[in-house]
Amino acid sequence: MSLAMSQLRIANNKLCASEVRFKTPFERVHYGGVVKSDYPAYNISDSTREEAEKELILSLRYKEMNMRELAIAEPYEDTFRWILETDNVHHRDTKFKAWLSSASQLYWITGKAGSGKSTLMKFLGRLDGDTHGSDLCRRCLKTWASSADKLVLASFYFWGAGSSIVASQEGLFRALLVQLLEQNPQIIPRVAALEWEEYCIFNQYTRFGTSHRQLQVLLHEAVKSLVQQEKAKVCFFIDGLDEYEGDPNNLISTIQNLLKLGNIKICASSRPWLVFEDAFLQAPNLLLQDYTQPDILHYVGSQLKQNEGFARLEKRDPQYASTLIDNITTKSSGVFLWIRLVVKSLLAGLTYDDRISDLQRRLDLLPPDLEDLYNAITESLDDFYFAHAAQYFKFVEASDSPPSALLFSLADEEFPEFALHLPVKTFT
Repeated sequence: MSLAMSQLRIANNKLCASEVRFKTPFERVHYGGVVKSDYPAYNISDSTREEAEKELILSLRYKEMNMRELAIAEPYEDTFRWILETDNVHHRDTKFKAWLSSASQLYWITGKAGSGKSTLMKFLGRLDGDTHGSDLCRRCLKTWASSADKLVLASFYFWGAGSSIVASQEGLFRALLVQLLEQNPQIIPRVAALEWEEYCIFNQYTRFGTSHRQLQVLLHEAVKSLVQQEKAKVCFFIDGLDEYEGDPNNLISTIQNLLKLGNIKICASSRPWLVFEDAFLQAPNLLLQDYTQPDILHYVGSQLKQNEGFARLEKRDPQYASTLIDNITTKSSGVFLWIRLVVKSLLAGLTYDDRISDLQRRLDLLPPDLEDLYNAITESLDDFYFAHAAQYFKFVEASDSPPSALLFSLADEEFPEFALHLPVKTFT
């Protein structure tokens, strides 16, 4: 009999929940009766409310969410500041600072592979305001948002070399939602009304936003709730559109649909693919390698002048030492990653006091194109290590996500079953 009563009670609870779900947003069930409200109201404690908010946000998180941002190098000292200056004698105005303060919605940062787009986006979009760039960015955006009650920022970094979720729109939607809801948990009952009701009634929830469409709707509802009910303005920084694994046109449509919601800005970055040029070229934009030469000159000079071999070269031939810095900067064509690799090679030569002719030959032999430089580095490997390197590349290619150092160490063992013969113990 008790089993039958228990089953009846469960069925009744589900029926009550169904009745709640079918009521209009303005006639949700309150434990004291029907209330007029734009979202469900429940007599729940603050601790229960906080727990519900925490659980719902947690269901959107994924472990790789911040991995790409953490992997991006910090800007070299005093670089990239020009983008937020209007009176720098070394750069023409990028109009970026003016864009931040204006009603214009989209800004497109484009440039070659390795030109520093992701580093620049991190410089601008850090939510903690922990860099000169992100702090000044926030202040300029507050001018645009001066008529609003609040300014809400969020960022995402696509990453083709990471796991599939960080190269997908699912990853984009989840990451943006987590940031919006963490900053504004009070909108959760409006954005995820059914899940909120379920938690308040049964003290449990169903994972929400499990499909691309559901996540997109949730993100749109979150933005609309912020700009309409909360009187906020929203700005997204979205990096690496070219690293998205799907059709770029779908991603472009996603950005354009977000902009239609109003009171939202998006700063996006990508390589200069034709599909992005067609979509974004009419918006304010900058070609990054056209602006970074002074930064690269500063980086090369700083790195070389810290080297004792270069100090000796400056004493022997100060004119050539200065010319070498200029030649490296010019040959880089604004590609920061190329510069880092080349400076490392030249520093090795300076350490061994290479002759001036040898240093120049070392520079001349390095291909100016980044991909060609990678090929040259690979081809320079000793034959003994070449097969070993190929093994590593195959291992990375076959992995769903970037392998850890531990996996690499096991893969490097001579015997394939080495790990199976290790004693079972806690890894430290």
